[in-house]
Amino acid sequence: VFKTPKPKVTIKPDEHVFRGETVTLRCDIYSEGVTSWEYIWNKDGSFYRVSELQELPFSPVTEFDAAKYCCYRAERGGSRSSRCSDEVTLTVSGEAVLSVSPQKWLTEGDSVTLICQVNGSSTGWTFNMFLTFSHIIFIVNCCCSTETPKPKVTIKPDEHVFRGETVTLRCDIYSEGVTSWEYIWNKDGSFYRVSELQELPFSPVTEFDAAKYCCYRAERGGSRSSRCSDEVTLTVSGVSPPVSLIVSPSRTQHFTFVSLSLSCEDQSNSTGWRMRRYTDDGRLKSCSSPQWGSQTGSTCTIRYTIPEDTGVYWCESESGEKHHPVNITVHSGVILESPVHPVTERETLTLRCLYHHSTPPNLRADFYKDGSLIQSQTTEMIIPAVSKSHEGFYSCKHTERGESRKSWISVTVSAGQVLLQIIDYYKLAIYVCLKVTFYAPFYKM
Repeated sequence: VFKTPKPKVTIKPDEHVFRGETVTLRCDIYSEGVTSWEYIWNKDGSFYRVSELQELPFSPVTEFDAAKYCCYRAERGGSRSSRCSDEVTLTVSGEAVLSVSPQKWLTEGDSVTLICQVNGSSTGWTFNMFLTFSHIIFIVNCCCSTETPKPKVTIKPDEHVFRGETVTLRCDIYSEGVTSWEYIWNKDGSFYRVSELQELPFSPVTEFDAAKYCCYRAERGGSRSSRCSDEVTLTVSGVSPPVSLIVSPSRTQHFTFVSLSLSCEDQSNSTGWRMRRYTDDGRLKSCSSPQWGSQTGSTCTIRYTIPEDTGVYWCESESGEKHHPVNITVHSGVILESPVHPVTERETLTLRCLYHHSTPPNLRADFYKDGSLIQSQTTEMIIPAVSKSHEGFYSCKHTERGESRKSWISVTVSAGQVLLQIIDYYKLAIYVCLKVTFYAPFYKM
């Protein structure tokens, strides 16, 4: 297994220094090919600084600089980076502190003890004391700090996208005073990329980009930085279908003199789709035809269905792309209720027999597959987990009210590339014709 290289940090003049001295940390790593690198320093496990230079100087060093440091190197504007180095510990001791005992105002003749200490201990040290003033003044220095700001990451167009789309993550934070910032992105808790831009684009996005992201901002060549933002999750699914044909009521067989609605739903909310059909009399029509129905956007509504509405329906784009042909049958009497959209292996398939005017809940029918009786005197037929063996022509029959048309049910294996159509038996010739002329290019397996 190939591992990314790990830098080595050295401290000069020493890992143990005193306040006021000059100390330099250096990040060394073997490099090849890339000439534009960023050096990113972590302090006590959190981001500290980013720089183009290998060295991190402290002059003068203070106790606030005492910490554990590690560095890693990242390609500027790219995705290559090293692992973080092993941590090194910088220890900073204070200057010698003079204390007075007793700690009260003294008068002439009082005894006083002067103690010179470094970090509470004077072991191993020799001190020279010089009395130059008749008064000893203690000066206390105070400092305060505020919590560093936290950026906010937004994802556009959405946190859930499909492979091949364009998605952009943006790191926003209020800034004041500094104009040269670096934006550092973490992916699933590890360094991912550093950039001068607030936006992190993916075009086209792939499943490998799906992850949890956070960003923080650092002053370029300086010490100011933000905290890391709250994580956002980018989810990438497989390629989405360009358009889906929605039929309401959701079945392929329909009664006469009822309302029928068909619409083209586009994942990108496009309005450039229209409904087309090829009817039993061999005519190619659009929904805007006066003898057909009315169109609102990409939805076509037939107010009163008639047998002449029987045909193959599909969605067509302005450029002529055709998608999702579905056979629709219109007749009176008995119809088979079966799904319009694809089913796959192991899904549940439910078939029902419906009657034109009313369907009593206890009315029973016989169900047929490929002309053979498979279930008798039931209100519905349920197949809990369909398989390829269930493919065929289905119909239902009632002894008094008649028999439905036959519909073809196809079962596919792949849920990601479903190709299922329920086709009326007597329209099979039209289906084969259309498959040759425009259906085959729809799905490129």
